Amino acid sequence: MLDRNATLLEYAARLYSEYGARVKIAQEEFISLLNLLDGKGRAPREDFFKSLAEHAFHGISKNTLEEHFYENAWIKPIVFPGVVNFLTQMRDHRLPIGIVTNGRSTSQRAKLNNSGIVKLVDDFVISEEFGARKPEPEIFFHISKKLGIEPKISWFIGDDPVSDIVGAKNVGFNTVWLERHLEWPASHITCFDLKATQINQLNYESFIA
Repeated sequence: MLDRNATLLEYAARLYSEYGARVKIAQEEFISLLNLLDGKGRAPREDFFKSLAEHAFHGISKNTLEEHFYENAWIKPIVFPGVVNFLTQMRDHRLPIGIVTNGRSTSQRAKLNNSGIVKLVDDFVISEEFGARKPEPEIFFHISKKLGIEPKISWFIGDDPVSDIVGAKNVGFNTVWLERHLEWPASHITCFDLKATQINQLNYESFIA
């Protein structure tokens, strides 16, 4: 739902502005490096902050960067086009809406709250708080229980083929794969029910058989 790349580009510009005198490289190169090291959020956080400190800064520790990141990166999260309209339409049809997200509680709550998405959903589950991560079945069953829904007559939308789609499918959800930046892995049989590249390609009628 959130455009991580666009959000981090904006954050990188703010970080450079704040620590510019202690950055080894030019702003454009710095922003590109931060985005590359982040690996679309999939790079281990320890490696991300360590590499950023080593390659981009003079005398700034990885701990300082980590603290700054979690306090500031999600102040102004950018939402993908169509997300607000889609969620609003689902709410207008009185469909229960939930979010399942992997990550730290502090950053995930900041994303949900600062983007305003939290006001458009009925509930959410964060992996760090719950104690299990997608694609583990327990976290999908948990959001189902919180929302009072049955997976077999419900839909799960996600962009990660394994964590989102395979995980949700394994507990019985119908699924929509948002094909953005990840290819479907050869190690898994394709199992999505619908595919889109942007959320604004979907509407209420997409889910009515």
